[in-house]
Amino acid sequence: MDTSEVETRSPLIVGALRRNVLLLLVMLVIGAAAGVAYTGSQAASYTARSAILIKPLPGNPLSQDTATSNGAQLTVAMATESGLVDIPAVTTQLSKQLGRTVPGPGEQLNVKVPTGAQIIQIEFTSTTADRAREGAQGFADTYLKYRSERAATTQKTEIDSLKKQIDAAQADLKTASSEAVKSTDTRSYASQQVQLYADRLASLNDDLSGAQAVASDPGSVITEPSTPTNRDGLNPWLIILVTTLLGGLMGAVLAVTRERRRDLVRAEDGPEMAGIPVFARLRRQPRRRHGSEAKEEQEFEAYRRLRAGVVANAQAPGSLAVTCVSADESAATVASQLALALRKSDFQVALVAADPGDDAIERELGIPAGPGLSDVLGDDAPIGAVLTQARGLTILRGGLKPVSSRELYAGPRLRTVIEELTTGHDYVIVSSASASSADGDAAATACDNTLMIVTEGRTTHGQVSNALGRFDRLGASVIGAAVAPAAPRRRRRSDSHHSGEAGDTVVAEPTGLSAEARVTARAVDPTAG
Repeated sequence: MDTSEVETRSPLIVGALRRNVLLLLVMLVIGAAAGVAYTGSQAASYTARSAILIKPLPGNPLSQDTATSNGAQLTVAMATESGLVDIPAVTTQLSKQLGRTVPGPGEQLNVKVPTGAQIIQIEFTSTTADRAREGAQGFADTYLKYRSERAATTQKTEIDSLKKQIDAAQADLKTASSEAVKSTDTRSYASQQVQLYADRLASLNDDLSGAQAVASDPGSVITEPSTPTNRDGLNPWLIILVTTLLGGLMGAVLAVTRERRRDLVRAEDGPEMAGIPVFARLRRQPRRRHGSEAKEEQEFEAYRRLRAGVVANAQAPGSLAVTCVSADESAATVASQLALALRKSDFQVALVAADPGDDAIERELGIPAGPGLSDVLGDDAPIGAVLTQARGLTILRGGLKPVSSRELYAGPRLRTVIEELTTGHDYVIVSSASASSADGDAAATACDNTLMIVTEGRTTHGQVSNALGRFDRLGASVIGAAVAPAAPRRRRRSDSHHSGEAGDTVVAEPTGLSAEARVTARAVDPTAG
C-alpha cells in the first residue's frame, strides 16, 4: 500500500474518532451488553472424559469366535462395540443406579473409537461438572458390567447346551455298547456306532472344557474421568471482551462513515480544494509569552506559508479580503496574524475590521474601542483621524456603531476607503464577515482579492463550492484558501459594547494581553488598562 494513502487515512480515522467519542462509547457499551446477554443466555456445560480398554468376550462383536485378523475387521468390530454403549439396556440400568434419567435435559453422550485400537472413549456433557464426571464414570462402568453379564449369559447357555449334548451322547453310547456286546464282529454296525458316539462324546467334552475356560473379563477403565474445572466453549469474559472490541470497531467504522458522509473539510485533505490552492493549514495557537522568540517563531510557521501564498498570488500594492466560508465564524485571528506576518517581512500593512458583527480585531491586538470604519462610512470622517497604530500595523477599527451602520458597507464609500488605504501601504488586509453574508459580499467586491478561511471539522466541501460560485457571480477574485482549526463560536458585537451616553467610550480590553499590547493600548488611549 502506498505510504501516502496510510498517512491520509490515519488522520482521517483519528479525527473521526475524536469528533465522535460519544458514538464510540455508545457502541462499546452496546458491544459489552451484547456479550453479557449472549453469555447469560447460554446454559453452562461441562464435559468429562473416560476411556475403556475392552477385551474379547463370547457373544460380543469382539470375541474369540469373530476375532479380527485385519484392520478392517477390527474397525467394524469396534464400531459395533461402541454402538452398544448407549443402548436402552445400558442407559436404563444407569438411570436406575443414579436415580435420574441419563442422559437428561442438557446432557449429551459422545462415543469415539481411536483408529486401530481396542479402546472406547466416552465423553459426557452435563450442566454441572459433578454430573459430567458422574455420567462419564457411570457409562464406562455400566457398559463393562453389561458386557460381562451378556458374556456370562452366553457362556452359561453354551455350557448348558454342551452338557445336554454330552448326556445325549452318553446315552447313545451306552445303547450302542449294549448292542455291540451281542455281536462278535468288530466290523458290525453296532461296533461302528460305539466308535462314533465315543468320538462325539470326546469332542463334546473338549468343547465343554473350552467353554468353561473362556475368560469373562469385559475390560477395564484405563482413564478415570475427573471433575472438569472449566466450562465448555470460550471463557465468558473473553466473549464479552471480543464483543466489546467488535462494538468499538463498529463504532469506529460508523464514525469514519459519518465523517465521510458529512463531507467535512479535514486537515488531511489535498493541496487543493474545489480547484483553488490551499496555502496553509493553520493550528490553534497557544497564548504567546512575551520575550519568547523561539515560541513566537513556532507559532508563525504556518502563517509564513500563508504569507508566501498571498505574496505570490496577490499583487502589491493591493487589498485582500479575508473571509470565513462557514457562517458565524470569525476571520479576525487569521487576518490579524497574516497582517503581522506580512509586517515581519517589512511590508507596510493596514488592517481593517470590516465585520460589523465582530470586535475580534480589537481583542486580538489588544487595542481599545474607538472610532473606525463605521464612522468613516456614516459621517464621511477623514480616515487619518480614526487610524491607530499597534505592533507596526495601521489599524482601522470597526467603529463606535458598526451594527447600526452595516447597510453602508454595500455602498461605494467602502471601496473608496480601502483604495485610500492602499496608497502608502503594500497590503490592506480586510477582516470580513462570512462568505455567506451580505457584509462579506460587500467586502469581497470592494477588495482586489479574497482569501477564504475554511474551518476544519465545520465547513463542508459543498459550502466551499457554493462560496466560490457566489464569489464568481459577484466578480470577486479568490486567490486561495487556508484551513483553520475549529474554535469556539464568535461573540456577536453590539453597539452598546462600544459606545455610551454623550460619546463616552467604553473600553473593552480582553484579558490575557501581552505586555507589548498593553503598552500600545495605553499609548493610543491613556484610559485603557
